[in-house]
Amino acid sequence: MLDRSRRNAPSHTTRGNHRGWLLPDALLALSLVALTLLTTNQAVTQLERRAAAERVALQRARDQRDVWLLHQVTP
Repeated sequence: MLDRSRRNAPSHTTRGNHRGWLLPDALLALSLVALTLLTTNQAVTQLERRAAAERVALQRARDQRDVWLLHQVTP
């Protein structure tokens, strides 16, 4: 039978006589972190572009309304 320390250890920490994260586990974790950062960065960039486009459109609409109001007020 297995001794108590090996039986209670998490499965990802015991492979043969090795303990802790092995290189493939670390590379997988690193790739997941990198993918998450990349995806988050792309989402933030898209949101910033969309917000900038909405600000420009809103300013144009305000300018058009100002011109329209000026034409309504002045004969």
